[in-house]
Amino acid sequence: MNRPGLRLPGTRASLLLRRASCPAAPFCLCLLACLFPLPAAADELRMKDGQVFSGEILGTDGITLTFRRTVGAGQAQIPYPLANIQEVRFILSAEEQALLTSGDPKDLPAAAALWERRRPYLALKASDAGAWALQAVRLSLAKKTKKAAEEAVKWCAEVEKGDWSEERRAQAARLRLSALAAAGKAEQAIAEAEKLQNASSADESALASARVQARLVKADLAATQLAELEKEWPKWDQMPEMRRQREELLHAALDGFLFAPVFHPELAALAAEGLWKASELGEKTGRTTEARTWLQEIVDWFPEPTFKTRAEERLRALEKARQPAKEKRP
Repeated sequence: MNRPGLRLPGTRASLLLRRASCPAAPFCLCLLACLFPLPAAADELRMKDGQVFSGEILGTDGITLTFRRTVGAGQAQIPYPLANIQEVRFILSAEEQALLTSGDPKDLPAAAALWERRRPYLALKASDAGAWALQAVRLSLAKKTKKAAEEAVKWCAEVEKGDWSEERRAQAARLRLSALAAAGKAEQAIAEAEKLQNASSADESALASARVQARLVKADLAATQLAELEKEWPKWDQMPEMRRQREELLHAALDGFLFAPVFHPELAALAAEGLWKASELGEKTGRTTEARTWLQEIVDWFPEPTFKTRAEERLRALEKARQPAKEKRP
């Protein structure tokens, strides 16, 4: 919803304010500047006719986008038809940047709320709407509930269909399969993953990406099945058959997560995601040394923004957890 304030039709300052015929215009502009100050960091609109405006994106009604920008000596809220806009660039606050890389499921409501606000801009070039949708998806999957996974499937489908970014559409396609598996539709997820893995394409890069994504989906499924086995059989380590099944699932999951960094390091985003998930699974299964190694590899070799900050924070937490043990040694 647009914020209240002066709403002036058109785009040219001389026509908008009619300064020549309005003696009070300078006073009004000063008043506007006091009432509606622009942020230090500005959002940006790039129009199809080549014009570029800096200011603040306030909202949209689905037909126009309301943008606050400097007009003369003050600011005005101006509606621009969405059909005339080429690109929109949102400037993130420090809090929003932290939220976009958070791995804490408690941040899901905030991420989902930002995705709701950005949704109308999904198809506009340079918009970060899809990034917020996928962050909400990751946090939903981290909750490990069927309801959250079902919501994640819907969000992925929206991004897969409507995002301007081809890379994010591909990410959404894979995350949707992971969400399907988490929502209890494992057979459908596996069938679609098999299609990805067996796809043929003249574009070797696209083929490699599809196969890596399929491996990640299967690894996610193996990790889910591993967690279910441990929950259903808490004394699995005393049961040879359960112990064997657990080892198979663990190796299947780790092999899938580590496939990209080992065989396709050129796919940096997928490699970083695989290492992150391997480190999570390593911690859960008592392989903290390997987990630290995989986290450090993200920082050193695959510093993707989505995972680098998380990896650094997790490394600090693991190191802090080791300190008491070191201090107790004689």
